[in-house]
Amino acid sequence: MWKLAIFLSIAPLLCGAAEIQRPKILGVAHMAIYVKDLARTRRFYEDHVSLMVPDAQKALDELRKRAARGLYDKEIAIQTGVNRKRQINLYDPDGTRIELMEATTIDGQPAPSSTAPPPRSSAMEYIQ
Repeated sequence: MWKLAIFLSIAPLLCGAAEIQRPKILGVAHMAIYVKDLARTRRFYEDHVSLMVPDAQKALDELRKRAARGLYDKEIAIQTGVNRKRQINLYDPDGTRIELMEATTIDGQPAPSSTAPPPRSSAMEYIQ
């Protein structure tokens, strides 16, 4: 969870938060995620963080200017995901992927809906 907090702290730099005033989020009080395979889901959330940006090109330009002050040596490029949204994938030193994704698709059409069935759970498991 600490990785998520760190990467959320860079979100305003990447999406131009100076232009939009939003209420300050102090943290996550609680959340519920219904899953079929708890171990698989934990691995996903431990290894992946996704932040939404309004313009991938502006985010890319800013990242290239900063690039962890010369310490980040991986390629930084815009890709189009299977959902037709432009995205930039970055990786922290532990291999955690940080995905910067535009809110809209490249063609302006809605992103395809997930084919996964809706969550159904008779019991909740709590993780820390």
